[in-house]
Amino acid sequence: DAPTPTMAALSNSLAYIGPDGNVYVIHPGETVPTPITTDADAKSPLDMTVYTAVGLGPRPEPTHVYCCVQWSPDASQLTFIDIVTKQLFVAALDDHRPRLVAAGATPLHPGSAWSPDGTQFVYLRDDRVSKYGPGEEIRVMPVAGGTARTIGANDIYCERDGPGPELAGYILNSERGHSNFHKPVSLVWTSRGLLYGNTVSCNGLALVSADGEIIWQDNRLLSPFVAPDQTRMVAEVVLEHAPYAEIALVERDTGQTTTLPLDARTTDVLGWTADGAAILYATYALISQTPNTGPESDPLNKYPALWEATTTRMTLWQRRLSDGQTQTLFTAQGYWIGLLSTNPDGSALALSLVTSGEALLQAKNEGAAESELEKLMPHPEVVIVPLNGEPPVWLGPGGQPAFSPIRR
Repeated sequence: DAPTPTMAALSNSLAYIGPDGNVYVIHPGETVPTPITTDADAKSPLDMTVYTAVGLGPRPEPTHVYCCVQWSPDASQLTFIDIVTKQLFVAALDDHRPRLVAAGATPLHPGSAWSPDGTQFVYLRDDRVSKYGPGEEIRVMPVAGGTARTIGANDIYCERDGPGPELAGYILNSERGHSNFHKPVSLVWTSRGLLYGNTVSCNGLALVSADGEIIWQDNRLLSPFVAPDQTRMVAEVVLEHAPYAEIALVERDTGQTTTLPLDARTTDVLGWTADGAAILYATYALISQTPNTGPESDPLNKYPALWEATTTRMTLWQRRLSDGQTQTLFTAQGYWIGLLSTNPDGSALALSLVTSGEALLQAKNEGAAESELEKLMPHPEVVIVPLNGEPPVWLGPGGQPAFSPIRR
């Protein structure tokens, strides 16, 4: 069931993916979230892989699971994607009836982006093939329906080094829309044009006009977070032959970068404060780590996801750009923070955090029953962090939270 918290801290509506894989919205003053979809039958297709890896499979093939909720500028509609069917839907808040508007959409966060006037949205269609491998078309679709037009292309294949993350890391990648073979999706529609990743490398960002003209492109940029006024962003700058990425401010109109004194190896940038005066980021301190001590004869132990599991102290910070002053906003134990959404009035943050898989691996090492292991699966949870000093509000299992841009 969807969580039913007291949401007195909220001044704007909050959309998120519930623990059942459906889309929910909870409005200020309400205690029961409103389901926008009701037909999801699994948390994620990832469940099948994860359950099998820890000896909990197989599971039935899901038929519907949703992701990637995005608000229209006037907060009257939502777009979201069915991960299984790759169908993109629009739902009006006043009737809660999802309307199919596009097929073949890439089901990775953020999934789509609305035009500033709310009449169109952009999404990635994942049926393009190029000389570099799988690719996507950047398509613009009228909200009212009609024919989509293609304004660009995105060659998505990106093979990264390493055996892959631990089990909770797969959950984190699913929450953020990352994978070892698909570069992070960048898709933001500003008043100046569309920001998206459009290169054949693992990095790259471009600002493109509505008719597909490239205004600027920088193949070093990765994972941008656009400021509330959309005039600048903070992003990673991947330098050739450098041991780690830098973090920089990027001017939207020109692509000019200004390096910040932050280390990308230890700084996980997540967004901005509502007034655009500070960036939000997380740091992680290792608390404990459990290795897999199961027998080598167990075929499941070949999965890198089960070689070890960790628990960290997650700390969320804000760093003021004018003077570098920092402030702690939230701390918790778990694996990693997934996504963050800032309430536009500055009253609260909504974040998803991924729980640790350490308890599950410990139980597996001790030969726990399948029913016990299933209870310990790592998963995302949604937390509301009021910025007035009140304690956090835990919604429980769920993910990809998104505050509405205005209050309705």
